[in-house]
Amino acid sequence: MVGIIEGSEKIGLITNCRGLSLILAEVLRMNGIKARHVTCKPYEEPFSDCHVVVDCVMPSGKRIMLDPTYRLYFVDDNGGYVSIAQLREGIIHGVDFCPNRNASYNGGEFVYEDYKEYMTKNLIRFNTNLILDDSSADREATEIELIPKGYTTERFPKSVKFVTDPISFWNI
Repeated sequence: MVGIIEGSEKIGLITNCRGLSLILAEVLRMNGIKARHVTCKPYEEPFSDCHVVVDCVMPSGKRIMLDPTYRLYFVDDNGGYVSIAQLREGIIHGVDFCPNRNASYNGGEFVYEDYKEYMTKNLIRFNTNLILDDSSADREATEIELIPKGYTTERFPKSVKFVTDPISFWNI
């Protein structure tokens, strides 16, 4: 976390979605809240664009997706927090969720339809670390990726573990 912040300050820039998500997940864990960054990927490999968000387990046990790039979380019609998996299913089935009123894109306007379109392509595969230590030099050996059934993994390093069962992936 410190390295990301210092590196950004050194070159006078802000960090990207991965850096923001790594920082947020670390801050949450420092405060006793289970959190990890999740890379949301498109179908194609190699890909030119993805998005990284935070998968957070609230003290109640309820999961919530936090997107620090957009200062964003969603709630459903009942006011319940929306997880990454729920967002994916909602987009597939045409369900709209309510963004928090302070959502913005890097301080600018947040447009729900634009976000939904952007995330539609990035909610096909999910990748995260098995070890919640974002500073680990050997992260690749601990990666796990949720892929669609029938997705070929021949192009990937053997060190990445693949699962096709969403329940297994989200319960790690």
